[in-house]
Amino acid sequence: MSTPSPVIGAVEQRLRRFVEEMRRSGSEYGPDAGILFDAAESALNGGKRMRARFCHAGWSAVARRAAAHSPEPDALWAVCASLEAFQAAALVHDDIIDNSDTRRGRPAAHRALESRHEELRWRGDAEGFGRSSAILLGDLLLAWSDDLLEEALTEHAHAASVRASMRRCAGTSRSGSSSTSPRSRRGP
Repeated sequence: MSTPSPVIGAVEQRLRRFVEEMRRSGSEYGPDAGILFDAAESALNGGKRMRARFCHAGWSAVARRAAAHSPEPDALWAVCASLEAFQAAALVHDDIIDNSDTRRGRPAAHRALESRHEELRWRGDAEGFGRSSAILLGDLLLAWSDDLLEEALTEHAHAASVRASMRRCAGTSRSGSSSTSPRSRRGP
């Protein structure tokens, strides 16, 4: 039997803390908002945390080369959690696109939200509610990923270059080509 990775525990703890912070700050939106927070918490639970592990390994390769016993900074866990929130957003959206019923042995987010609609006996189309809510959930997780990254960049020496790289990536993913490419500088 393998020993659980300390990275997994640290990232899960950071994600739990973040969701609780978001839940507290979103309490003004009423009890129905709790449904989305519950769904976000569920989407962030589980998985192998490979992105976080790779991030930690990269940090360790650089930081521990300079100082063999460098402690992991809080910002590292925020970046790792950011990557996991980004992955969760992609999985929520992917399950809608693929019309998947399950994710990690549990109902996919859109199916769980559909069931919640039925349990609460709300009027309207439960399946449509599940799909629409899951799209919003994926978008929320993506925004949270950005929030966690921004938290990690606070007072970071290379924050400006990281933000510039993120803008380039975002421009590429939205338009299919980089906003700095010659093609995008041309007029219509």
